Amino acid sequence: MSSRGLEGVVATESAISAITDGRLVYRGIPVETAVNEGSFAEVAWLLWHGRLPTQAQLGHLEDHLASAGELPRDVVTRLRGLPPTTPMLVALREGVGALALTPQSLNLQSSNLQSSSLQSSSLQSSNPHSSAVRLVGALPAIAAQFYHVAEGRPLFAPRVSGSLAARFLHAVRGEVPPPQEARALDQALILYADHELNASTFAARVVASTLADMYSAVIAALCTLKGPLHGGATAEVWRFLASIESPADAASRVDAALEAGQRIPGFGHRVYRGPDPRALVFRQLAARVGGQQRWLPTADAVAEAVYARKGLYPNTDLYSVVFLQALEFDIELATAVFALGRMAGWTAHILEQYANNRLIRPRAQYTGPEAAEWTPIGQRG
Repeated sequence: MSSRGLEGVVATESAISAITDGRLVYRGIPVETAVNEGSFAEVAWLLWHGRLPTQAQLGHLEDHLASAGELPRDVVTRLRGLPPTTPMLVALREGVGALALTPQSLNLQSSNLQSSSLQSSSLQSSNPHSSAVRLVGALPAIAAQFYHVAEGRPLFAPRVSGSLAARFLHAVRGEVPPPQEARALDQALILYADHELNASTFAARVVASTLADMYSAVIAALCTLKGPLHGGATAEVWRFLASIESPADAASRVDAALEAGQRIPGFGHRVYRGPDPRALVFRQLAARVGGQQRWLPTADAVAEAVYARKGLYPNTDLYSVVFLQALEFDIELATAVFALGRMAGWTAHILEQYANNRLIRPRAQYTGPEAAEWTPIGQRG
């Protein structure tokens, strides 16, 4: 029996995250609890190891994440060589590809993947966890570096302590961010950290199941993220909200789009049948950071109109865009933030795949002709 888009098909077992009865949990912990009580670094550790870190383990991890944010020269050179018009998600995969070719990464890739264990707390170079830490720590630096390339500015490399989110904001803006904004972005990364077996995560697990290295699996996830039905939805929502001059125009804009047979971006979800729990938290973050800026009431008006006409709830994309715009990110930088958070989940799933691997090789239901003849080339129309 087949299912288009594998809808409803259980493809594997995982202990990392689950969506049950409209709730999202990370290792059994509700995402709302993780957002309110924890940090992104703690959540990354939780996803990788199945437990929360001790104070010493968290400090050790934060030090490694900060070190990973200091990009090797070859990676910077590669990013500097990209055309400024390169889409951000393409730049991210180019940066990860360059990172994979550095001596430290090549040494990590040569380790025996099948010997990895989710119970290991080691961050030594012989453990695949080291690649995970390096990727989570390096990706924000890659995004910030290329942001400056696209803007025609020299890199600003922060030399400050603090969370990964705080260092990212500092690197992008060139100044220390307000603590409330750094905390809000850290919470946003937690919301993005994992979401069960979504398209990019599934792509990463398929590649990991071949026992390819972690960098290759992550690049596959980044490629998948570029599609407008997955990570690219951020840009679609951004453009839609930007096309509405005021909240009073939202309903007519929705009507015009529906009459033209267009899908309203930022609504509906394959798994959630009710509200997306992340959307509510993103709305709270947007209100906290951006106050009553135009996009928040506009998004509320769009949500009201879409529900009245289609009965659909906002997914995480609608209010995450409002939040990222409130941080004064541009559309390209906003598309990167999804990947910065999801890197924790991608790498956790890759580690889980390595730990109990079987090549992912599904079948397809054949719908072609049962029998056909080979026509000699001279007799073909």
